[in-house]
Amino acid sequence: MSPTVWLNFALLTALGGGLIWWLNRRVAGSRLLGRWLLVSYGLRVGLALALFLISYWRLPMLRSLQLYSPGFWHFALDGGVYHTYGSQIAEAWRAGSDIPTTEGLGIEYFVIVAALYRFLGAHPIFPVVVNCLLATLSGLLAFAISRRLSNERVAFASAVQVGFWPSTFIRSSQILKDSPCLFLVLAVLLLTLQACASIQAPRRLAAPRVWAWGLAFVGTIVLLTRLRFYLGSILAVVALAVLLTATAVSAARRRRSVGARYLALAALIAVTALFARGLNVERLMAGSSAVMEGVRQVDDQLLTTVREATPESLDRQRRNFVVTGGRSLMDPKAMIAHLGSLLRYLPRALAIGLRVEGFDIDEA
Repeated sequence: MSPTVWLNFALLTALGGGLIWWLNRRVAGSRLLGRWLLVSYGLRVGLALALFLISYWRLPMLRSLQLYSPGFWHFALDGGVYHTYGSQIAEAWRAGSDIPTTEGLGIEYFVIVAALYRFLGAHPIFPVVVNCLLATLSGLLAFAISRRLSNERVAFASAVQVGFWPSTFIRSSQILKDSPCLFLVLAVLLLTLQACASIQAPRRLAAPRVWAWGLAFVGTIVLLTRLRFYLGSILAVVALAVLLTATAVSAARRRRSVGARYLALAALIAVTALFARGLNVERLMAGSSAVMEGVRQVDDQLLTTVREATPESLDRQRRNFVVTGGRSLMDPKAMIAHLGSLLRYLPRALAIGLRVEGFDIDEA
């Protein structure tokens, strides 16, 4: 790591810490919660840096989990792909040339990584720091959500639980989508609660505030759906189920105006999710010219490993990770391609998750 990388890493980390403290003062106003959030952030960044250096310097620790590409790990294979494509997109922007196609992988997260690389340099530690920041801020969002539904004490407990949930430390230490998606899910929930509060107790709001909420709401749903389409689909289904029920209840109580607002909110969520699913972001970014055919020379060994990996091989690989305490498991028979397949898979997912007696994942 060059001195420039270390300097940018320190500045980005400090900026993230300052942002956490400032947002905590505005949202929670609790010094104690601010300290807990900063501890969570510090632990995340420290773990991320330690894991990166262990793999980068090939230290004799957890060697079976270290990837051949320095700085990356077997339990986060996607990270190497995001780094490779992100570097190439950033270089294409710098050169003013067409961006490489991501071969159906979805370009959104690659663009986020590339934007960081364009301004800070193509080093994998920078997206990881942003992931640590988003994972920590998820705790603050959990505080805001719980405070609306309960009280300050419950909200504080929720923030600490989300901020220190063990598995999120590993996820935020790698270039993965998990931390941004967690942040976006909680942001959508908070924005939805704000809308429901305004529906139940209508009051006149300034137009700029309404527009700001609307843009944030729509933008968050679009980004969440583009990052992981099934999250947007589930959001739309749940929103329709809950808000249509609220509409019916309001109509039964002869509060038709309230019911109409609930119906409008449900329609906004569903239409936005459907709109996001149909977006062709890669073509939009390519402008009037066609997207490049093929990909420039990339880390062929890494991409070949990812492409040739089968559900069975990944299942065996993940089973070997039990020694790390993660105990993650991939179901080799799962093929989730659309909302219908997700709904059909739910009984099997519940049987696996709840460890139903007599259920064998390899034989079922």
